[in-house]
Amino acid sequence: PLFRSGEMGPQGPAGPKGMSGSPGDSGLPGSDGEKGMKGERGDIGPAGLDGVPGTNGSSGLDGKTGERGEKGDAGMDGQPGTDGNPGAPGHPGEDGSPGPIGPKGQNGVSTTLIVLHSLSSHVPSCPNGFGIDYTGYSFLFVSAQGITIGPSLHDSGSCMETFNRNPLLGCNATSCDANTEMGYSYWLSSGRTSDVFDSDKSISKCTVCSGSGDVKVVHSFTTNKAKCSGEYSKTLYKGFSFAGHSGVSAAQTTPGSCLPKFVSKLTVKCSADASGCHVDETHRAFWLAAMNADQSTEGSGEERTSHCNVCHRPV
Repeated sequence: PLFRSGEMGPQGPAGPKGMSGSPGDSGLPGSDGEKGMKGERGDIGPAGLDGVPGTNGSSGLDGKTGERGEKGDAGMDGQPGTDGNPGAPGHPGEDGSPGPIGPKGQNGVSTTLIVLHSLSSHVPSCPNGFGIDYTGYSFLFVSAQGITIGPSLHDSGSCMETFNRNPLLGCNATSCDANTEMGYSYWLSSGRTSDVFDSDKSISKCTVCSGSGDVKVVHSFTTNKAKCSGEYSKTLYKGFSFAGHSGVSAAQTTPGSCLPKFVSKLTVKCSADASGCHVDETHRAFWLAAMNADQSTEGSGEERTSHCNVCHRPV
């Protein structure tokens, strides 16, 4: 070789600062540096945006019972509730104390029944102030197997709306019978003397009348007319004092003891068999005697019988 390298000489003095070169290429990222010292607390930054609502948390434990609060104000009235089921019956209560006596009531109006027997084929009329309940035939009694059954002449049962010569029905434990062996029925006569029987002409007619007030009967026990007086001053009708007949007596305090006329042949007897009805010549009727008449001599019964008057006390 022409030339041979020598030893390196000493470093020369620093040359003048060169001109700035063009920027170099970016270097590779460096490795993480060591953790720096904790910096001072910075200023509070601006409020962040509202976060998304979180999910409900689990229920907490029951707290201890607090102290009783003060009574609150009354609330508004609620709506009426539905009706409840009926309750069980309660126990009977104790008797209450007697109440005060009430005011006096008005006087009641009593109803009085009178039965009129005409002893004729004509239907009798009710007196003034009395109304007709019904009319019928004057019935006395029935007689069967030694038994006599009949009403008083002042009872409405003595005026049957329908005539039946065999009104009795005989009954035993198993059956009832209306047969020819039951006996006889007796009726007031109309006074008709014909031998031909006709229920509408031979039997006395009757009327049941009703009205207010009271009635009583006055018997004169003489041939003089009996008089009504005092509170019973109104005369309903006059007649002859009847005591009774074989089978039934007439109570002297009732209108049944005062018949409107005297009839000597008073009774019609009817049989359930084919013999029919006829005036009973053997049946006896009894009348009150007139004390002022001569009873020792024979004469008509009408001239020797006491007179009577049925008197009325209006309400």
